[in-house]
Amino acid sequence: MLVLSYGDGYLPASQSSSDNEEIYPQNLLGVAYKTSVNNSKEVRDDDGKYVCTKCGKSYIASTSLKRHQRLECGVDPAQKCHICNRRFRHKFVLTAHINNCERKLLGIEVIEIIKKNPNNSKSS
Repeated sequence: MLVLSYGDGYLPASQSSSDNEEIYPQNLLGVAYKTSVNNSKEVRDDDGKYVCTKCGKSYIASTSLKRHQRLECGVDPAQKCHICNRRFRHKFVLTAHINNCERKLLGIEVIEIIKKNPNNSKSS
């Protein structure tokens, strides 16, 4: 078993009672703490990318995979357009859609007003 010295931030060999005991890094005050270990069941492909086990999409960052699993993969879209009731998985996509919906709605209303009142349209 390799035990690093105090200068490297790990507990000395004298504090280790057995080979099965974990050695934790220390903070500046010499207090040992346990670092978080990635015990998740994330699958990586040959390129080191994180792969979704449900659909096979791959991501460079584990956080991107977690976001995919939380918001996209096998999840019904939660964001809903109040104009046309279309659903979206991401709020930023919904916001862009609503802007387009409002422009289209406004354009249709302007055309209908012009059709109803042809005398009020610009005719110089």
